[in-house]
Amino acid sequence: MKVSTATVALAFALVFTNFADQSHRITSDIITPLVGQKPSITPALLSMQFHDCFVNGCDATILLDGSSSEKTAILNQSVRGYDVIDLVKAAIEKSCPRVVSCC
Repeated sequence: MKVSTATVALAFALVFTNFADQSHRITSDIITPLVGQKPSITPALLSMQFHDCFVNGCDATILLDGSSSEKTAILNQSVRGYDVIDLVKAAIEKSCPRVVSCC
């Protein structure tokens, strides 16, 4: 399973919301207009967080690609919003290349 460190970092940023102002602005600039255009995206993103967070907390593993990942698990087939996460991730990576890290 290949995982971008930016994917993991973005997931934690979205869950814990205490990330850099620039990342917050980028995220808000992308998500805010989408909510107006596509109101169902808000519950979809909340649902994604619910599917990712278990008893021991949120670990962003639902964002990992792979044939045996949580993303492809039968219980998570109804999860939507990956396209929005990918838009935010790409914008943050473009703004801060090689800076976003899970280390």
